[in-house]
Amino acid sequence: ETGFKCFTCEKAADNYECNRWAPDIYCPRETRYCYTQHTMEVTGNSISVTKRCVPLEECLSTGCRDSEHEGHKVCTSCCEGNICNLPLPRNETDATFAGTLEVL
Repeated sequence: ETGFKCFTCEKAADNYECNRWAPDIYCPRETRYCYTQHTMEVTGNSISVTKRCVPLEECLSTGCRDSEHEGHKVCTSCCEGNICNLPLPRNETDATFAGTLEVL
């Protein structure tokens, strides 16, 4: 079993900031998936981006919801595969639990 990596950040300002400064480290053995949580304004502007390696349990509640904060939307996605969590989920179409698609 080979190790894999996920983009990792905690409450970065946007996707660029998250991916640019993400540490290049392997995920812990008990994690199998890459997780992304994206909080944004109604306009679609990013407010905060959190990405990390997670176990399966944390991937069971993907999708988008309106936040308690007025006018904010939170979308969560998970994916399987090395640094697969590059893009941000912005709507229900993106906010999914995506299995791996091996490209040979």
